[in-house]
Amino acid sequence: MTKIILIRHGEEEKKKTNNVEYQTDNSDLTIKGIEQVRKLSSKLKDFNITKIYSSDIKRSLHTAEIINKELNLEIKIDKRLRERNIGEFEKYGDNWRKYFNKLKDKELA
Repeated sequence: MTKIILIRHGEEEKKKTNNVEYQTDNSDLTIKGIEQVRKLSSKLKDFNITKIYSSDIKRSLHTAEIINKELNLEIKIDKRLRERNIGEFEKYGDNWRKYFNKLKDKELA
C-alpha cells in the first residue's frame, strides 16, 4: 500500500511579521524553520520514503532539500503543489481577510 506523508515547510521569514505570502517566491526559512526541518528529517529515515515531491516555492523547496540531505533521493518539483492563490489579496498576506471585510462592508453600505 502506498503511503503519502505531507509536510509543510518550516517557519518562514514572513511569518515573523504576520505577513505570510502564498504563491510568491521570496520568503526564506528562518533559523528556527531550518531547525524544525532538520529535526523532522532525522525522524523520516525510519519511514522508508522513496520519493520527495515539492512545489517550486523557495521555502518549500528549501524544506525538501534539507530533508533530502538525510534521504538522498531525487526531488520532483511540481508547481501544482503550490499553496492557494488568493489573487489581488495575496499582497496582504494573512491580513487579507481584514481588507476583504473592509471592502465588503464598503460595497454594502
